Amino acid sequence: MLKGIWVSLDYKNKTIEDCDFWLDEKGYIVEKGIALFHSDALKLKGKHNILNLLLATAAARKIGLTGKKIKNSLKTYKQLPHRLETIYSAKNLEVINDSKATNFDSSFSGINSLDKGQIIIIGGRIKKGDSKLWSSIILEKCKGVFLYGESSKELKRILLKAGFMEDIFIHNELKDLIPIAIKYLKKRKLKILLFSPACSSFDQFKDYEERGNYFKLLVKKYLCN
Repeated sequence: MLKGIWVSLDYKNKTIEDCDFWLDEKGYIVEKGIALFHSDALKLKGKHNILNLLLATAAARKIGLTGKKIKNSLKTYKQLPHRLETIYSAKNLEVINDSKATNFDSSFSGINSLDKGQIIIIGGRIKKGDSKLWSSIILEKCKGVFLYGESSKELKRILLKAGFMEDIFIHNELKDLIPIAIKYLKKRKLKILLFSPACSSFDQFKDYEERGNYFKLLVKKYLCN
């Protein structure tokens, strides 16, 4: 292998012993065979974030920080708003705000980082880009889709063309679909409601932050009161 520090998420890889840091089968961050701390110390979802954690751990160890200090530092890390942000969590329901997902690629990453059985809310003004991977991950992980906004009919066409067989609902505005989506989720006994627009916000909002904050207000109205 080339000189440098190597990390891997694949503990089954045959060349794992050539790596410096990896994620083991139990979820521990491992340095050359020695477990440092469990990856659940990072309160972020997705394999891409665990990979970032491996890289950050490698850099921290390089300057002499212990695994304990790295783990403790993660306790003060605050999740960024609108990026796979859990805004409601109960025993049988988690609502996640990923308003920052303004295109197919970023939406794909969010959907892929969560478990199967999602209900997803999508909409806005569609951007140019390849939707094949995005639609394929929806087919794999989503059990229902709620569409809204300027590009809702085009998004439905993309999903139907890809072979999506679950329910698809279309509403004009975000406020119209939230109570219906929550009822639908509970009726089907599913646990994840993901807001991952895959589009820009400019048909109805000034930016993704305004859109995400509005989504949070709606969820609070129907779930927290």
